[in-house]
Amino acid sequence: MDHTRAVKDYERSSADQPTPLPCELRPTAVLQRTMAYLLASVADRPELDQSRNFWKSWYEFMWTRTRAIRKDVAQQRLCCPQIVGVMERIARFHIFCAARLVDQPVDSFDPRINSENLTQCLQTLKEMYNDLYSAEADSETCVCPCEAEFRAYMLLMKLNDQSALK
Repeated sequence: MDHTRAVKDYERSSADQPTPLPCELRPTAVLQRTMAYLLASVADRPELDQSRNFWKSWYEFMWTRTRAIRKDVAQQRLCCPQIVGVMERIARFHIFCAARLVDQPVDSFDPRINSENLTQCLQTLKEMYNDLYSAEADSETCVCPCEAEFRAYMLLMKLNDQSALK
């Protein structure tokens, strides 16, 4: 195994699991580098392989690694423009998968689970945008240049939700 390319996998939390030690959690800069690595070195790989079976392992790998990033963000309660950028990239990953993998069998790609993960990302982003603006003395300052794009995605996700119209 090449340890310089290893990416932390997602581990489900459980009641009997101890709270992670600070040394087990990745700081902001490491999370940024991890996401950059995933996008630059892993994300474009399935296009190179025309076999339909490759999408399953690709999606599973990317999904578990981005879930691990989201878990680290949540456990540390990270909220800064850099982490917003990481979360925006994760949301874009789920948007891409919704469009590109729509014709894949459910055992390779489950659109419902992907949609749930996208919704969770967008909810986290909404909270981060609000927290960053409330922390700024001058709320007119735009600390998140892609906020409008992601607020639009939030609205699009609500189009099929009848309760959102009330």
